[in-house]
Amino acid sequence: MNLVPPKYKILYNNRDITADISDHLISLSYTDKVSGEADEFEMTVEDKDDLWKNEWYPDKNANVTCEIEDNGAVLKCGNFQIDEPQFSFGADGDITTIKGVSAYYSTALRTKKHSAHENKTLGEIARTIAAKHGLTVQGTIPEITIGRVTQHNKNDLAFLEGLANTYGYIFSVKGKIMVFTDITTLEKASSILTLKKPDIISCSITDKSAQTFKKASVKYHNPATREDISYETSEDPDASTDDTLSIRTKAENKQQAERIAKTNLYRKNSFQKEGSINLKGNTLLVSGINFQLIGCGKLSALYHVIESNHALDRNAGYTTSLQIKQVGSVPTSLYKL
Repeated sequence: MNLVPPKYKILYNNRDITADISDHLISLSYTDKVSGEADEFEMTVEDKDDLWKNEWYPDKNANVTCEIEDNGAVLKCGNFQIDEPQFSFGADGDITTIKGVSAYYSTALRTKKHSAHENKTLGEIARTIAAKHGLTVQGTIPEITIGRVTQHNKNDLAFLEGLANTYGYIFSVKGKIMVFTDITTLEKASSILTLKKPDIISCSITDKSAQTFKKASVKYHNPATREDISYETSEDPDASTDDTLSIRTKAENKQQAERIAKTNLYRKNSFQKEGSINLKGNTLLVSGINFQLIGCGKLSALYHVIESNHALDRNAGYTTSLQIKQVGSVPTSLYKL
């Protein structure tokens, strides 16, 4: 049980409106995603006095900042731009729902465009796009040389996410920082906390029992250089078969082929168990972290949070919901408690 009721703080265009809306608030929700997509904010309020339709009407593109505090730990949800206020009213009462996306996912970042990059590294492409939007790049990006890549009718976010995904990186924008993180580094990090079966309200985990591969290979004929590009990874000792994952995709050089092969092998072999967990609110459980789940038999393991949702509700209190995947094991002694 939570020792004290959770608190929240909401700023609207830098003005603290927490006390003003406390009697109106039905629920608020913050969704944090590990890669690509913008973080989201949603707030639902009563409007029996028509304030939200008049004096308090939410302006689109207004800035909202949200924090959640639970037992002294503060979760800074970030800054959001309102982009979708919704109003409903009738015999059952008047309700206003205010939705927003991360304020740093600007309109310019989300505008589709056409451009080409030639003879640049992945890092140079990232830094070029970041500079256009007043962002800085964080993370060690390998100097993978790309002869030519075209951004065809895509926004900068989708374009960078596609490149990052190809070469095994998690990409996101957090504040004024464009973050690139190696997927294996992120998912192989240590656990930051342990959850036990009694901590969980509900849980659903699927064991796909999918085939895993011993190796991966990339083969590509580069028509521009008339060169045959190939690369084969070393063996994965945890694979369930001796099969090789054959990847048919564009690779301009051996450096690209190596990164593509290793990335595809890791991803193919990593999604064995995945699912969702709903539990009492915990400000530590955000996307990108790892935690141990124990006391759940063979489902006990090290899991990675792909997406987290933190919700405050007038009736349900503070809850956290997670989308997860297994990234490691725990000792068999922790299967039963």
